[in-house]
Amino acid sequence: MKKNVLAVSIAAMIGGLGLAGVASAGTVITAGTTANTLQVSPTGVGHILLVPYFSTQNGNVSLLNITNTDTVNGKAVKLRYRGAANSDDIYDITIFLSPGDMWSANVSQKDGVSTLVTKDNSCTLPANVNASFGTARLAPTDTGAGTLEGYIEILNMADIPSGSALYNSIKHVNGVAPCANMPSQKTDLAADGSDAAARGYANPTGGLMANWMIMNLGKAGSFTGEATAIEATGPGKAANIVFSPQEEDAVVTPAQAALLTADPLLAQGKLIAKNYDFPDLSTPYVTASGAGAALAQAHFLSNALATASVTNEYMTSPDVGFATDWTFSMPARRYNVAVDYAASGDKRVFATGGAYFTIANTSWDSVKQQICVGSKFDDLSYFDTSENVKVATPGGYVISPQKPGTTPTLAFCGETSVLTFNKTLVDADGTPVLGAMIARQSLQMTSKANSTDVYTDGWMALKTPGNAVAGGTLGLPVIGHAFAKALTSNSVSLGGIWKHRTSKTNIVVAP
Repeated sequence: MKKNVLAVSIAAMIGGLGLAGVASAGTVITAGTTANTLQVSPTGVGHILLVPYFSTQNGNVSLLNITNTDTVNGKAVKLRYRGAANSDDIYDITIFLSPGDMWSANVSQKDGVSTLVTKDNSCTLPANVNASFGTARLAPTDTGAGTLEGYIEILNMADIPSGSALYNSIKHVNGVAPCANMPSQKTDLAADGSDAAARGYANPTGGLMANWMIMNLGKAGSFTGEATAIEATGPGKAANIVFSPQEEDAVVTPAQAALLTADPLLAQGKLIAKNYDFPDLSTPYVTASGAGAALAQAHFLSNALATASVTNEYMTSPDVGFATDWTFSMPARRYNVAVDYAASGDKRVFATGGAYFTIANTSWDSVKQQICVGSKFDDLSYFDTSENVKVATPGGYVISPQKPGTTPTLAFCGETSVLTFNKTLVDADGTPVLGAMIARQSLQMTSKANSTDVYTDGWMALKTPGNAVAGGTLGLPVIGHAFAKALTSNSVSLGGIWKHRTSKTNIVVAP
């Protein structure tokens, strides 16, 4: 009978041995040597990649390329798609990239569910990853709509240096990866994690980049962008090995899951954690030791992404058929607060010790079944193209749709929220640019209170102060873009995309 290595490792952690060897039916966290924090990479290459939006709504197809720019080491990579409503896991796989390798796939809608298709021959777990997205983690009434929009997480779990059987299995020969005789990924490990190398793993050093495209063949329009890259850094760039098998075995207790994730549903036993749930972006990657390491990792990620404001352009001039959608993705929110669909009433579940999203700055929308992060009227100001400025006050702008009888506020509901400009959201096809349906709002850029005169083109600045702490505010970990398009007379869409300009906060939550 196999020993439970995780139980041994928990005892080791209590004894002060840190993260080395944390394991569960093959899950391993082996400590790195140099990296001790996370930062946004200025080069677009890093250890963790975040694609802030994908969509298969309204004829959209979302394409993804992941590239290993390391020409020496292979990479074990976790790829996970999460839903726009509440960041539920809807598809995840393991990809093995050989040195200099690139993996490509497209996601489109089939029978009302997003479906991934790839002809790439890089090794993966499972071997065949062409599949429809899953609905098991969505709300019980959701039969697939929740898979049609969201964001993407990509994580370098481990490097694969030359010389091992694993390396030989994933290394392309004459353009083909053998993927044969792959060594077991579930062999029990020593309690100190010292035999991770026997599997062919070394500490991850990054080197990943990704590009994405949202394309609509029916409207001949497309948008392209690059993933936000997060790099593990400090004195060096070697992070913790965080490999986990791509299979169904359950982590036995919430306490054991809490060593590997800050996700409150998994850490508190609201969901039974499976090996495929790991790693996530809170699995201890640069943290050093002990209880609470997963939350510290989540704070590292939030620190890296936190911004005090978001600024970008909008264009809605009817003369040329312009329309603009903004996306706001919050990939760190899941590790502060999540939704327990089995609960009654307010379904929010908070991570113990979470700082960026708490009961103080979130609310529960029972109609949308989504968590919302609100803003104040004076957080928002917008301009037209001739220096005219409007600082929003009650009645100074209109947000729709709103609950009857409520005061209008700009609330980011859902994990990936879409804001469209100068258009009432009544279209069955969703927002005018992206076709977004899951977490959408509309903003009228009125020149004054109760006016029908609007600023059709200009720019907007939105403060995102986040929670107050000693010395100021934390900001919010938000990424996204402005998507603008012009609809020509022959119904062809011509588009452009601009990354949000953000303002790095100076306050850091200590691990």
